[in-house]
Amino acid sequence: MADEFPYIWDRFYKVDRSRKGLGTGLGLAIAKHLLELHDGKVSVQSELGKGTGIEIKLPL
Repeated sequence: MADEFPYIWDRFYKVDRSRKGLGTGLGLAIAKHLLELHDGKVSVQSELGKGTGIEIKLPL
């Protein structure tokens, strides 16, 4: 899973291809793009069995 983190920000990327959900894979790409438009940054850290954390930084 950690090897897929660089790709989660790509448009239309879905981590689990077996899911039949209606999502388009655009949510994280749009969020990152909007943050970058405001000179912000986003990062993700995850540990199997413990959880995932997403850090968002925006300038003041």
